[in-house]
Amino acid sequence: MTLGTFDVKPSSILKAGLEGYSTAIDVGSISELYAGSTTLHVAVVNNSVDAVGVLLEYGVDANIRDVNGFSPLHYAAAADNNILVEKLLEGGAEPDAPDYSQETPLISAARSGATQAASMLLKHGANVFTTDYVGRTALHYAARKTKLEMFIFLVDAGCNTYQLDDKRHSSVYYALSQRQLAMYIYARCLDLTHILYAGRLPNIGPEVQALRSFLRYPSKATRRIFLTMRTKKGHTLLIQSALLDGSDHIRVCVKAGAHLETTRKNGDTALLAACRAGRLSSVAYLVRQGAKMEYEHRGQTLNAYTAAYRHPEVIEWLLVKRWTEQGKLGSVPANSGEQVQRQPWTGVRTVKIPLRGDYERPEGSSLFDHAKYLHDVAKGKSEGWRILVPLGWDTVANLVLLPGEV
Repeated sequence: MTLGTFDVKPSSILKAGLEGYSTAIDVGSISELYAGSTTLHVAVVNNSVDAVGVLLEYGVDANIRDVNGFSPLHYAAAADNNILVEKLLEGGAEPDAPDYSQETPLISAARSGATQAASMLLKHGANVFTTDYVGRTALHYAARKTKLEMFIFLVDAGCNTYQLDDKRHSSVYYALSQRQLAMYIYARCLDLTHILYAGRLPNIGPEVQALRSFLRYPSKATRRIFLTMRTKKGHTLLIQSALLDGSDHIRVCVKAGAHLETTRKNGDTALLAACRAGRLSSVAYLVRQGAKMEYEHRGQTLNAYTAAYRHPEVIEWLLVKRWTEQGKLGSVPANSGEQVQRQPWTGVRTVKIPLRGDYERPEGSSLFDHAKYLHDVAKGKSEGWRILVPLGWDTVANLVLLPGEV
């Protein structure tokens, strides 16, 4: 076979060879590469500026893709190698050439926090508003990957902080779950009202300062709406705060106007959610704030004692310690701060124990018979409801008439 017969120039053969796929050994030895990578991909991943220059000089296509649609520019941008990015762009690489999931080199740079590469891409005309297959821009990914420097860079470059992805979430929505990004958003006074259209609350950082900042900046009307919105798990801010077991979080929500009796899907208020999770400090604070211990939900009676049945320390607090931990005011007028200080109760006290669960009166059992049974339990050595009552206390059984005995 002669070259002249097929009118193929030697330079064309060299170009085709240089653009050929690398061997399996090459790909296996370089973890960053995918199958189907070409010689140019290998040169870029190895940061070989000279090799890239030679390949481009011989006419290798700067936009050639591997099996995932990644061009050499995607790899150079993700590695924050602005020298290679510039060389590829000058060699014909398209700044917004997408891979098979519509991810541009700028999005690859944003994922990695590669600000130098991003700067070079923008210098050569990259579009900051281009989205991938789920509608996310480079700024969305800077927020999701907690790349603060990249986030600030892209905002300063003109990215739209309120542009929504296919889930109707903005980059601000994603950034609020990251402490540093959230503080930057508050400092820039970026508007939060657009989050109302997301349908769900963002994940607010675990620090109480993050929650306080989130509720401080919106208007009063917007704040009220935020307090009724739900997280992905169906929790309001108050319920989520109660589950974090932090009275400081709850205090912020209550001060902002949260309603104590708002429920989640199963009917739990913040108090009952805290009881089920064994969050004692949350339980204590909510009870002190006047949260209902028992209420009706869809024809069913829900109460704090039943909700806390897996957490004896919570039940003990509800039955006993919430009374013993309270102080009392002195009987004599106080003239000093020391005299005003409340002292713990002393003496014999009475506690009422709701007879539920193991100690609930069964049908057919009279008040008298059940009272004798409870008296035996109280005196017995086996563990029972009596162990919840401190020594020196009177125990009063709170017996309730059955329907047939009314």
